Amino acid sequence: MNRRDARVAPRFLLHGILGVYNYGCEAIVRGTVEILRAVWPNCDILYQSRQPAEDAAALDDCEVQVVAGMPPFQLPRRLLGGIMRRMHLPDQWRYRETLRWVKGTDCLISIGGDIFTLPAKPYPDRPVFPQVEFAEQVTALGKSFVLWGASAGPFEEWPPAADKFVHLLRNVTLVTSREPLTLEYLQTLGLADRATLVADPAFLLVAKQAGDGVALPDNGRPTLAVNLSPLSARHTAGTAGIKDVQRLQAVILAKIIAALDVNILLVPHVICPQNPADDDYSYLADLKTLLGSASRQYVTLLPPTLGAMRTKGALARCDGLIAARMHCGIAGVSSGVPTLFLSYSRKAMGMAQYVYGHDQWVLPLQEFTKESAIAKVDELLRNRAEIQQHLCGSLPRFQRDAMRAGPVLREVLSARERYFEKS
Repeated sequence: MNRRDARVAPRFLLHGILGVYNYGCEAIVRGTVEILRAVWPNCDILYQSRQPAEDAAALDDCEVQVVAGMPPFQLPRRLLGGIMRRMHLPDQWRYRETLRWVKGTDCLISIGGDIFTLPAKPYPDRPVFPQVEFAEQVTALGKSFVLWGASAGPFEEWPPAADKFVHLLRNVTLVTSREPLTLEYLQTLGLADRATLVADPAFLLVAKQAGDGVALPDNGRPTLAVNLSPLSARHTAGTAGIKDVQRLQAVILAKIIAALDVNILLVPHVICPQNPADDDYSYLADLKTLLGSASRQYVTLLPPTLGAMRTKGALARCDGLIAARMHCGIAGVSSGVPTLFLSYSRKAMGMAQYVYGHDQWVLPLQEFTKESAIAKVDELLRNRAEIQQHLCGSLPRFQRDAMRAGPVLREVLSARERYFEKS
């Protein structure tokens, strides 16, 4: 591709997610493809995947080319890396992804959403920032690097991260922020000239009928969708306390069923059986077992085979949603479903501010197991008609803000092209 062709139809590389087994990541990929093709209908879009065969199957109806992200011989690399780590030798190299696809594209779009935020505490003694290292390699090749639909920072609480991340943010081509808190933080860093507020591309995900025999209880009760995850439990109590948190969540759900006369639809949004620490389905299946007799009559667990679009279709049939995974929350609000965001990081607070204009429908995750959560859910359901009206009326804004990222990117890339032509 020559430089004139690149101006007409750039070649994009999507990078930054672990796989579309996370339905939020699938929604981001699909939404991003829609945004880019609205501006450049004939552009090439590659998605660099760590599990290309599985992701290609999940995205077979999406206009994106899935390519392998990791170099060959991964098993020996992992084994050697493990040995070196135990010997306290540098092992950062084992995280490195291939630059093969970067070299043949014009612009890398980092679609990870929150990969440029701090990890859960406690922070590691030997910090490794593979996402920053990869981004630095991309910019060193002279490629455009765009942080896309992202939450970023703040980093000051962990000085090693602050040094690395802030330095990178000063060298990216563009940051499209998915919520106001990130934009405000970037402005404090003096980066207002390269940051703009948009909506998460997941707002553009199309809902499809769930099918697969998914049937909600037909007993006249409202249906409350609930998404809880091992990741959120780990943020609440650490790895050792996950089972305790799970038991407390079962207790509060049983009380919600009894006090509010609702059905519960348990909604997995990350399907990762090979890694139970990140698998919503197994976590929710255990939760359903803990609910005992109530689960047989009033609790339904969505199957792990639906994908993002059909899961959104199931959510659209519900009267309310409690969401620990933020992208499950986005699927809910963009379907007009009154949604209570369970917050364990700034991103949920920022998303609620964007969606509702306030934080009334945010509940700190650690408070969900308290009696006060019942009153909060009751308030959400009692006000569901008003909330639904607000969400349905706001949907054109959500979609317009998400699509706005395309023209902004076109303007930035065009300005960059003109600059290099003059150089």
